[in-house]
Amino acid sequence: MPKRDFPIDPERLMLAVDAIFYAFEVLVTEGRPLRHPLELIGAVDQPVSLVEFSRDEIDEASLFLERMGMLGRHRRRGKRADGGFGRAA
Repeated sequence: MPKRDFPIDPERLMLAVDAIFYAFEVLVTEGRPLRHPLELIGAVDQPVSLVEFSRDEIDEASLFLERMGMLGRHRRRGKRADGGFGRAA
């Protein structure tokens, strides 16, 4: 998927946040260890709720949850000075 030059649509962002919460619920219910959502993308055991979202969308939703204090910080490949939205600050 090409890099976006604009933030994710707010409704799509909230759908991705819901998908992350549902993924966590599935992991807990199945007794699997919790991992950061970015570690689940593309994994063999990726929860189905994350399938319809791109890695960038899950990254944006994860950043949102981190800013809200609901998700621990994740070490990402490379640092983005733009806050994760794909445009210069």
